[in-house]
Amino acid sequence: SQLGRDMAAIEQRLEEFASREVSVQRYRTVPGVGLLTATALRASAGDLSRFRSGRQFSAWLGLTPREHSSGQQRRLGGLTKRGD
Repeated sequence: SQLGRDMAAIEQRLEEFASREVSVQRYRTVPGVGLLTATALRASAGDLSRFRSGRQFSAWLGLTPREHSSGQQRRLGGLTKRGD
């Protein structure tokens, strides 16, 4: 079908882009990150050198600890997936 051919053409263009971009190739080494996720991450995050640490990058992604704080007692729980 035409839709299948269009999707194949788009994936081919993404593969060509991914073969030129070192950052996309690095993203794809992470388990569970494929072509679409890696190229989308590269497009939205841009150059990773703008983040000082992996912690800052994960906060940008929205992976932040759940907070159970009261008063001056700060308690952080497991990670949440709030954000983008």
